[in-house]
Amino acid sequence: MKFFQAKQFVLLLFFLFLTDVNARMGDDFNQEVSENYMFVGSIEVEGVERIPKETILSYLTFKKGESVDRNAIDLSLKALFATELFADVNIDVDRETIRVKIKENPVINRIAFEGNSKLKEERLKNELQLRPRVVYTRSKVQSDVERLVEIYRQNGRYAAKIEPYVIELPQNRVDLVFKINEGKVTQVRRISFLGHKHFSSATLKEIIKTRESAWWRIMSTDDIYDPHRLEYDKELLREYYLAMGYPEFRIKSAIAELAPEKDGFYITFTIEEGSRYKVNKVEVESLIKEIPGEMLKKDVYTKVGTWYNAEEVNATISLLTEKSGEMGYAFVDVKPRTELDRVNKKIDIIYEIGEGPKVFVEKIDIVNNFRTLDKVIRREFLLAEGDAFNVSKLKDSKKRLEHVGIFEDVKVDHEEGSKPDQTIIKVDIQEKRTLDFNIAGGFSENEGILGKLELKESNFLGRGQEVGGAVTVSKRSKNFNVSFTEPYFLERDLLAGVDFFHSRTNNSKQSSYDIMSSGGNTRFGYDLADHIGQMWSYGLRRTKIYHVDKSASRYVKSQRRRAVISEIGHTLTFDYRDNRIEPNRGFYLSLTQDVAGLGGNTRYIRFSNSTGFYQPITNDIILSLTGELSYIRGIHQKVDMPNRFFLGGDSFRGFEVGGIGPRDIFSEDDDALGGRRSSVSTAEIRFPIGLPEELGVSARIFTDIGFLDKPVEKGPGILNHFKWRAASGVGITWKTPMGPVRIDFAKPWLKDKNDLKKYVLFGFGTRF
Repeated sequence: MKFFQAKQFVLLLFFLFLTDVNARMGDDFNQEVSENYMFVGSIEVEGVERIPKETILSYLTFKKGESVDRNAIDLSLKALFATELFADVNIDVDRETIRVKIKENPVINRIAFEGNSKLKEERLKNELQLRPRVVYTRSKVQSDVERLVEIYRQNGRYAAKIEPYVIELPQNRVDLVFKINEGKVTQVRRISFLGHKHFSSATLKEIIKTRESAWWRIMSTDDIYDPHRLEYDKELLREYYLAMGYPEFRIKSAIAELAPEKDGFYITFTIEEGSRYKVNKVEVESLIKEIPGEMLKKDVYTKVGTWYNAEEVNATISLLTEKSGEMGYAFVDVKPRTELDRVNKKIDIIYEIGEGPKVFVEKIDIVNNFRTLDKVIRREFLLAEGDAFNVSKLKDSKKRLEHVGIFEDVKVDHEEGSKPDQTIIKVDIQEKRTLDFNIAGGFSENEGILGKLELKESNFLGRGQEVGGAVTVSKRSKNFNVSFTEPYFLERDLLAGVDFFHSRTNNSKQSSYDIMSSGGNTRFGYDLADHIGQMWSYGLRRTKIYHVDKSASRYVKSQRRRAVISEIGHTLTFDYRDNRIEPNRGFYLSLTQDVAGLGGNTRYIRFSNSTGFYQPITNDIILSLTGELSYIRGIHQKVDMPNRFFLGGDSFRGFEVGGIGPRDIFSEDDDALGGRRSSVSTAEIRFPIGLPEELGVSARIFTDIGFLDKPVEKGPGILNHFKWRAASGVGITWKTPMGPVRIDFAKPWLKDKNDLKKYVLFGFGTRF
């Protein structure tokens, strides 16, 4: 019994021990759970000023009435910081209450710049992410600083430093100030070439666009380092070597090193020229039965025995593509295959003509035409949406855009469209300043000081229209004119224009009288074919001779009357020049006929024909041969003096205006009477004089030869015999940043004793 009671007592003690252990283990387990999870009884938000409490609660990963652990609190902190709305965030746990304590980022009140003078404040503000009334964040400030530094680098200022400063204001607002040290322009100190053997460094420097800094480049940016221009320079070098016969040429590297002071760059091109190759064989292989490759062989620009020229290869590709198109195959693919004989330095070129994929124009995408309307650009294109794509027409369209004259640069490319058989044409336009304000001046013994003020807008309202006016004043004359030209009248390829003018000319030294003329005319022009144009015009003007000197020729005195001229004109032009302003290659022919008599009191018929031929002797030396032949005949009346021809000055260097031709030698001043037939021909060679190309200085040698005869009057004292005149000389043109300066020195060597000579002709101009 006692043993049984003792056993029960032991069992009771053991049970009590187990109960205590279980209780202790339960307490430890509950404590562990409470440390990792808790019940959210309430959420309090402290520190809010502008941001609604609901916005903050929306970023939390838990809600009231849920259980939350430390991981959820950490995720909530990260979510709140990621909004960039807060400068500081804390989340505290107090039993069943969670307190979210925040400090809001300030709001930007104002953004200012200090120290900027080269870049305008408006330009800098447009580059910023931050704006007034936007929340201030350090990350965005740093991003804006980096963007501003990049803008200054694009403008050649690699030494620019920018420091942001914050000025605290009441109501949690700040002023953000960017203090700028713009630094000096980081110019190109030196350009070096490594690996070149066949061309000098001086020659290669002329090929590339980037230039070394020099005092005369104060108006140029070519000596400011630009990484984009450096890539363009690599392409220019490649094109030059390929055109000079080096098909293996490659550029190993082009490195721009910034000086430690960040005030200059040292650019080094490392190149591998390879060998120069001559063309050994040229073949045209056609995979299209209807296109005879052997027949097209005679049209290729690449010739056997000449140095390899990649430009000729590209021109041949365009030609063969065009010829195939004329045969009805718009979709051809011309690929040149070259085979090099490295031992004998010969190259075989085989042009393969195969069927290309049928591709159509899906869209023409025009960009960067900020002023010019899209239709002004599209009307020059020979392709439209839906047309069969043609590379030759694309290139011709680019040339047409360049000839419009209102674009600085035109880039035309194409890329794959939304479908394999579709292509998108990309047109990137760089517009140039089309508002020209020209001031020109000069001096001569006859004219004295002269000046010209001209205002012309070549892209009026972005429509490609031309509006202009000019005033010319000198001791001898006063002229005023205004004009308007619409190149696409009635949305057709029809040029239309109107002109109004008024002039007063003192001819006292030429013919002892003054002449006044005023009127206007309309004109219409169109293209008959590529390079062939036709122009019709109608003009109405009134002329009057007055202030006739008492000592004037009796033939001049007989001219005192008012003439009203109603004139119809026609011009046919053949123009194959590569550039109409300063041609280097090609020719033109212009045939003009004018008939007066449809109204008015003056009747005549006039022919004026001019021509020009331009041919490069070398890349820099250009030969030009130009000429003009004019004739006028009265219809049942004599030709009035204002309608006759006079030569000299700009029209015939070496002689004064009206200095040659028929004249009354019995008059006190040997008055010029003008002639009904005139001709002037000029042979000129234009060449550089060894100065850096960017200075824009060129020279010329020339000879003018011609005649003026067929006077209206016949009688005693009239010098009326046919005689050639000729003068030769030299001239210099300097294209300064402010405009061109032109000086000609000419000496007559075929002349008459009564001619009036002028040895120096000077002119200058400026443009803004």
